[in-house]
Amino acid sequence: MSKTTTFSEMSIPAAFRHYVFKFCSQKTLENMAKQPNSGLKPGQATPTSGQYQQIGPRGGKGPEITAVQGKILPPTDKPGSTYTLVDATKH
Repeated sequence: MSKTTTFSEMSIPAAFRHYVFKFCSQKTLENMAKQPNSGLKPGQATPTSGQYQQIGPRGGKGPEITAVQGKILPPTDKPGSTYTLVDATKH
């Protein structure tokens, strides 16, 4: 059973939520809520164990890494890159 993330739980600052809600469709908001582990920055704690893909600043895909829940994500190859969960570990 997966937990559904509500709009208020998303990582959007409260001051901007009304703009996002006004200009985004319901489908877009649902897709944003389904991807809580996207856009993780190097140095952040890993929320879920699994395979993470580096995403470059312009959307290009880099190498995948294996990360353990609670451990710090390593530096990326290029400045401005982030990590996105590709395959969560099944316990």
